[in-house]
Amino acid sequence: MLSQVNDSQHTLRKAHTARSGSSLQCPVNELYYFQDVETYFSEGVQKWREMHCTAHYDIFLSEVSGLVHTFPQLVYHQDTIVQSLQNHLLVPNSTALEPLLDLVVQLVRDLQKDFYPHFHRFFFITTGLLDARDPDQLEWVFTCLSYLFKFLWRLLIKDIHSVYSMYSPLLEHKKEHIRHFAAESFSFLMRKVLLFDCFMLSSSCFGMLFIGFISSGTL
Repeated sequence: MLSQVNDSQHTLRKAHTARSGSSLQCPVNELYYFQDVETYFSEGVQKWREMHCTAHYDIFLSEVSGLVHTFPQLVYHQDTIVQSLQNHLLVPNSTALEPLLDLVVQLVRDLQKDFYPHFHRFFFITTGLLDARDPDQLEWVFTCLSYLFKFLWRLLIKDIHSVYSMYSPLLEHKKEHIRHFAAESFSFLMRKVLLFDCFMLSSSCFGMLFIGFISSGTL
């Protein structure tokens, strides 16, 4: 699935370059320049407003719709937006999971490394949805996680020990498809680690895991 994730082009790429990877470092005059540039998140909100008319999504929309139109707005209100996304992803039997998971991805694309402090919480919330029997829900979750790995891998490999501790329960999960996805996505990160020489296999657990990936053909 990770190999199918492709990064599309967008006018905000200029804003991201100007920010030097961090919205908080962007000079005021550059934020002013981008004040009328629509964000990925705003585009996603509008798309799902037209495609997904459910009560659950409407409630979420009422909380964030006035906060996300421009890039400076999104940066300023990011904590509120993050909290709203997390709250609604935890709603039992939500009918808005597909748009919510997609909007998590759009938020990552906008905030880039500023999103990373929220990654761990989103990871646990999202993987908590994997116990569902609905194949559509599983696909939404896997797609969301795949994009998160694609957009955040540079940060994830610097935090690889923490990431591995998060992954351990998934690698040992009772459901085969969850174990397979965990192995695939973690091997994606391991390839990045090896490619950029950011990590040494210094512990036996990592060494055994890596050997297992090689022997199974995952790497």
